[in-house]
Amino acid sequence: MEINSLSRARCHARRGMALCQLGMIQQGIGELKAAVALQPNDDKLRMDLEKVCNLVETSVDGDELE
Repeated sequence: MEINSLSRARCHARRGMALCQLGMIQQGIGELKAAVALQPNDDKLRMDLEKVCNLVETSVDGDELE
C-alpha cells in the first residue's frame, strides 16, 4: 500500500482542489484531509489544506458562504 500512497494522495489533493473550485468546499476539505493522511510529511498538501480551511473561516466570519 505504501507503493502507491503518493499517487493516491495526489489524486485526493487534485480532487479536493477541484471540488473547492466548484464551490463544494466541505467535500474538498475531506479530500484534502485524505491526501494529508496519506502523505503527512508533505508540506504543500498541508499548506493547501490550511489555505482552504482559512478561506472557509474567513468566509463564514464575513458571511460570504451560505
